[in-house]
Order: sequence, then C-alpha cells, then structure tokens
Amino acid sequence: MIQRIQSVFILAAMIFLFMVSMGMTIFKFIGKEFHYTLSSFGVNQYDAAGKATEISSSPFYVAGIILLLLCFFTLVSFRNLKRQLMIGRLTVFVYFIFIVLIVFASFLGTYFSGEEEITREFALGFYLFLAGFPLVIFANSGIRKDKNLIDSVNRIR
Repeated sequence: MIQRIQSVFILAAMIFLFMVSMGMTIFKFIGKEFHYTLSSFGVNQYDAAGKATEISSSPFYVAGIILLLLCFFTLVSFRNLKRQLMIGRLTVFVYFIFIVLIVFASFLGTYFSGEEEITREFALGFYLFLAGFPLVIFANSGIRKDKNLIDSVNRIR
C-alpha cells in the first residue's frame, strides 16, 4: 500500500500526461473555411465537411515524454530524499515552462491557419495538462515535508 501521498499525486499527474501524450486534442482553432486541431502529434487542418486536408506534424509529444520521465524519476528516487526533492523541483520548473509554451501556442492560431479571424477553443487535453501541474506541486511539497521531518528527527539523535 502506498503510504506517501506524494506518490499518489505523481502517479495521477503521470496518468494525465500519458493521456495528453497519446494524441488528445489540446486546442481547436475555428476559422471561416477550415478548422484546425492542435494535439500532441501536431496541427491537423479540416475542411467544412470534416475531411483532413493538411497535416503539419510537430513533435509536441516530446514535452509529455520529458515530463513523464521526470515524474517517473521523482517517483522512484524515494530512497534519497535530497535527490528526489531536486528532481521534483526540476519537474515543477520544466512543467511550468511547457505550460507557458502551450499557452503561447494557443495565441498562434492565426500563424497556424493563415486566416485573420479565428476562434480558439480549449479541448480536454489542455485541461488535463493543466490539472497535472498542481499535483506535481503538491507532491513536491509532500517531499519537502518528509525531508524536513527526517532532518528534525536526525537533529534529535
């Protein structure tokens, strides 16, 4: 049984990241003639009938894989709390950078489409990606509390 709550937080964040990395739609850009979807595999263009007309593959799934690996290394380095805390902090920093990049990509809808008037809709992948961030922060605070508890017990000895 899992006794440390930060393990549950990290596992939940990993599940969310895995779901987004498997190709969930992050944004939809809707224009007059075409609509575009941004997923972890790139930008897909669809015409009014719903047929894919152009696919631009950008490896956005690399961000999910990097975050999954960082979360995994945070999870399995429980024997050395100092290292686990360092990797956890790195995970929070990298996660924040990727969130900023995704929000920045949401404002590039006119660049993807070439159309002037376009509306942006957030899809489930965006919300799942954002939901993992607080979980990683909560896990990092749990790791910090464990480290402080062990350090205080060591001072008593």
